[in-house]
Amino acid sequence: MPLIAIVALGIAARTAFLGGPQLFRDEAASWYLASQPLGGLLGQSSHETFPPLYVLVLKGWMTLLGDSEAALRSLSAVAGIGTVVVTWRWARDAVGSTSALIAAALVALSPALVLSDRDARMYSLETLFATGAWWLLWLLLARGRGWLPWQRRGAAVGLLLLVVGEVWTMSLGIPTAGLQVAFALIALLWLRIRVAATAAVCVLVGALSLAPWLPNLLSVAANGQAFWTPRPDVGSLAATLGAWFLGDLGGGWALAVVVAAACALLGLGTLWRDRRPASTATGDADPQLDPDPQSNRLLALAVVFGASLVPTIWAYSQFSSIYDRRYLGSAVPPLAIAVGAGVGVIARHTKPRLVATHLPRGLLAMLLVLPVVGAMAIGTAQAVASSRSEERIEPGRQVAQELANRVQPGDVVITLNAQTFFPLEYYLVASGEAQRLGVGLYDWHRPSNAFFTGWQDIEASSIVDAGKVASLGWEGAVHLAPGRSLWLVTLVDPGYEFPLFSPLQSGDLREILRMDVQGGGVTAEIREAVPVGAQPAAAMWRFM
Repeated sequence: MPLIAIVALGIAARTAFLGGPQLFRDEAASWYLASQPLGGLLGQSSHETFPPLYVLVLKGWMTLLGDSEAALRSLSAVAGIGTVVVTWRWARDAVGSTSALIAAALVALSPALVLSDRDARMYSLETLFATGAWWLLWLLLARGRGWLPWQRRGAAVGLLLLVVGEVWTMSLGIPTAGLQVAFALIALLWLRIRVAATAAVCVLVGALSLAPWLPNLLSVAANGQAFWTPRPDVGSLAATLGAWFLGDLGGGWALAVVVAAACALLGLGTLWRDRRPASTATGDADPQLDPDPQSNRLLALAVVFGASLVPTIWAYSQFSSIYDRRYLGSAVPPLAIAVGAGVGVIARHTKPRLVATHLPRGLLAMLLVLPVVGAMAIGTAQAVASSRSEERIEPGRQVAQELANRVQPGDVVITLNAQTFFPLEYYLVASGEAQRLGVGLYDWHRPSNAFFTGWQDIEASSIVDAGKVASLGWEGAVHLAPGRSLWLVTLVDPGYEFPLFSPLQSGDLREILRMDVQGGGVTAEIREAVPVGAQPAAAMWRFM
């Protein structure tokens, strides 16, 4: 029953108002790629900084559930709940039921994970694959010696597939797999666990499966734009820990982070000394758990290596910044298990002295972790509320509605950047408005646009630039019907984008209408223009 309650809370946090907020440009890009035919999907995904597995899974998901905002995001929500269950199972196998429930609660209510699990992006699926791989890797090393050969083979195949999943879902799966190989090698060379050789080979083969796609990733990394996150300082590590446990809360709630960190260190220290974090004194012992103390040391190593993804990426980012808290979710479950183990230690040492032994098992452990869980619950509620507010989301839905009320058959809509193209494509095409209105949607490409290279994901037939217009004219370049209008749109910084749109400045186009569209705290802009020499009837009436 406690596990059911935790999972129910996790589901509520991940699905409340899931379909309300409109798609952010990255989410719309996920939809755009998943909407392409298989060949086009793979070709266009080769320009992305992440492998195509998530988009392939999303494509199948859309086939089953459709492409509404809620349907697109529900894949991540399901993966997030899967991570809660896998974390619980790993901790249950390793440190007992009470500590497992605490670890599951920390993952279910982590504000950072909840936010990732509410986005139509690959972060949640990566966390699920990585957590499953760590659990199976630890299980194979800690318990595999007593298994039958077919059980070891099955676990090895499962580990291989999970590692394939983690590296093909996100580029950060590569360092995660490297940490898993290092863990297996230490178990082989130091602890003399022979099955660790099989585990290391499985992880290595799984990671090498990405080799055919690796040239694409390296090419994009070398030729793409500079990453938009600054070089992280030492405080970024503490801020990441705070985001996991607090979200945007601060002040006195920082005590919850200190408590969580202290419990994690206590749990790791106890495991390293070959002691169970809980005992029969707390009623938490499980006769099915392996009594071999070496499994505790293996768990401590797995937790340390799993959580060390954060300092590893932090260190790399001192030279080439890729540090982004959204990418580091797979480090949360190992840390949650360490916190759960630490709370179990405190419960074991305090229960006989402070309270009567007839109280329900695990009660004191839950009371000890209540400040942390309470802070996380408040941070999660705040994160869900902020995701619903759309304060920082460009108003693609509002712009699409405004265009639907104004454009005429034969008109053409041109977005001035890829950040605008993806959400507008979603709200015009997915809603059927583009087909009903008979308008085309294009993206204007300028070579100087180095901030966001998502234009490479757009079909070539939907890209238009100055050279194409010069050779074909507006009618040929964008299939503009005679006497019809061009609608120029940017959801992102109109004061910056429109001055860079050279046809307006050079006189190739003449502006006849300008209007702002407000959405949340963001202002988008629409301008109607016609090629010089053209004068639509609607424009004549405006001037009269």
